[in-house]
Amino acid sequence: MTSGSHTSPPVFWLVSGISLLLYTITLAPSVTLEYSGSLVTAADSLGVANPPGYPVWTLLAWFFQKLFGFVRYHGAPNPAWGVNFMSAFFGSLSCGLVAHMVSRSVRSESRGVSDPQASCAAWIAGTSAGLLFAFSPFMWAQSVIAETNTLNVFSVVLFLALLQGGVLDDGKRFLYPLAFLLGIGFLNSPTFVLMIPLFAAAWAKRGTWRQVPALLLCLALGLLPMAYLPLASAQNPPVNWGYARTLDGFIHLVTRGQYEHMTLTPVFSAPDVFLAQMATYIRLLAAQFSTPVLVLGIPALFGMRHGGLWKPALLAAFLLYGTGTTIGMNPPLDHQTLYYCRVVWIPSYALAAILIGLGLGWIFSAASRHRPVLASVFFAALLLPLVPLVRQQRDRELVRVYGGSSQSGHDFGWQFGRHQLEGLGGIVADLQPGETPLPARDYPPPLERGALLFGGTDPGRFVPTYMIFSAGIRPDVFLLTQNALADRTYLNALRDLYGGAIRIPSPADADAAFYQYMEELQAGRLPPGTGAKPQGDRVTVQGVAGVMAINGILARRFFEANKDRHAFYIEESYVIPWMFPHLAPHGLIMRLHAEPLPSLPPELVNQDRAFWNWYSRRLLDRPAFLRDVAARRSFCKLRCAIAGLYAYRGLFDEAEYAFRQALALYPDSPEANYRLADVLMQRRKFNDAEAVIAACLRADPGNDKVRSFLELIRRAAAGQ
Repeated sequence: MTSGSHTSPPVFWLVSGISLLLYTITLAPSVTLEYSGSLVTAADSLGVANPPGYPVWTLLAWFFQKLFGFVRYHGAPNPAWGVNFMSAFFGSLSCGLVAHMVSRSVRSESRGVSDPQASCAAWIAGTSAGLLFAFSPFMWAQSVIAETNTLNVFSVVLFLALLQGGVLDDGKRFLYPLAFLLGIGFLNSPTFVLMIPLFAAAWAKRGTWRQVPALLLCLALGLLPMAYLPLASAQNPPVNWGYARTLDGFIHLVTRGQYEHMTLTPVFSAPDVFLAQMATYIRLLAAQFSTPVLVLGIPALFGMRHGGLWKPALLAAFLLYGTGTTIGMNPPLDHQTLYYCRVVWIPSYALAAILIGLGLGWIFSAASRHRPVLASVFFAALLLPLVPLVRQQRDRELVRVYGGSSQSGHDFGWQFGRHQLEGLGGIVADLQPGETPLPARDYPPPLERGALLFGGTDPGRFVPTYMIFSAGIRPDVFLLTQNALADRTYLNALRDLYGGAIRIPSPADADAAFYQYMEELQAGRLPPGTGAKPQGDRVTVQGVAGVMAINGILARRFFEANKDRHAFYIEESYVIPWMFPHLAPHGLIMRLHAEPLPSLPPELVNQDRAFWNWYSRRLLDRPAFLRDVAARRSFCKLRCAIAGLYAYRGLFDEAEYAFRQALALYPDSPEANYRLADVLMQRRKFNDAEAVIAACLRADPGNDKVRSFLELIRRAAAGQ
């Protein structure tokens, strides 16, 4: 066992170093899409990140962005790079810990094997397992952007490494750092509660009742960073989720009250659903390493009796994370849902890599008496990490659905934000020498000074947040979140942030919006899917459609109160019907005019088409864009929103053209496919609509909503 402790640290540093080098080379140069902008701005301004607040992550990210504060992008401050590097740092440490645990375990079990041979087996098994995990597509992709996932993975593998050390060294004190890490890990990700059974088993095996008070104290110390949330919220940062300075806001934040409530998979009442979800999880797990490589983990089960508690704990952790997170998420099996779920499963991929490494150790032990065979096995094991690297290039389906891992040169988040805010000037500044110039010299214009921008989608509100508050691009623009206006905690944060600079709906306005919603609901003027139900002495709005209906009412109150002093723009998420008469294309987004427009000027429609012809071609000509699903989805949504405006105006030729342009940017977009098919149906082109949705279903066969829509089209065609 002692020799194992001497073997593992060099393996840890070797794998960590190689992983960090890879991740740094392929690091995103600045802000990316999805949650990156919000997270980086929270770190940059010591704010409150998205639920459940991530206080440990935020404080660490603040340190990293300060450490690399000298890095700039296009002459602007670039705190995103430092936070991106933090993901790489903790991602590489996670891979090193995987290698360390495998190496130590293999070395400690090499009984009856010569010391040099045992050391070589430990080195190779650990290095192979660590690099397999480092090169796996989803881990790599999360290690090059600003996200919380690599810190969560690090917490999980560190927990297991401490558990392994305590078991192999036959100690008891390891329970104290485990208890502390339970608290810290929970703040990194609520899924860390899945480690509680392992801690309980470790305590039952090695602990005593006299340790309980000290263990509870360690757990409390791990949870102590939660105190950061109300303190940070009280400073009025630009990112202030949940308004945690109040008790209600704090509870709202840490319980993830802004998100839909969790609905567990009905394992016993609907076992077919559970089995289908687990089959999908296993398929994605195999996609990380390939099925033959994953099978190498099976021999590890043969040695479960060795190593005391640690190996059963490892297997239990793997099963807990695989099944527990799947049941907790209860994911539909469409690609868009799985794209987001995949990151929750990454800790289980780390555990699978450890099992693969232990399986290699068992194979090395079985081949130890046949030196020529053993040499071949050693060589093959060293080549195993190349498998996920090759898959990155050859598995077109994996890249189509989930994107490539490298973010080197991916400036799409920067363009997404700057080109909305600065228009023509920002686009021209980002053009490379020799690029085709824009088709017009005055379109799209920048946002007017002091404009109010309704951000809708996640990137549509988070990237501008970063550009305005962290990169210093258009700090005069006021940013509002279209989808959060019905949340009282968000309105409180807005009042503190902007003060009297803009008119913000009062609590009485919010109450009036709710009552207006109830009146329209009872009058039958709201679309299907909206509703409300009594809960005690309160009435709760049901479903996304209901919340968005209230958001729409409040958005109108916002608009009416400020339109005389500020220009309005919107990056659309959900359609708000009252806006349509006021909307006109404005480059990547839309202008919300103070008064309804009788029609869209033909010259503006022509400018919009020419601009998007140029802009979409510029994107599609870049191979990096074709491998970046987040970018493809985000720009597709921008074009889809403008196409919807044309459909509302009855400009069906322009609508169809723009929707097809959106699909060229991201063919798998359910929204673009649905809305294009709807336009085709309005034009009585049922065969074309059916062809569009049938193609969408072939690309995403697990999407039940697409299947239902296809049946609806066929019934409509039959009854025309």
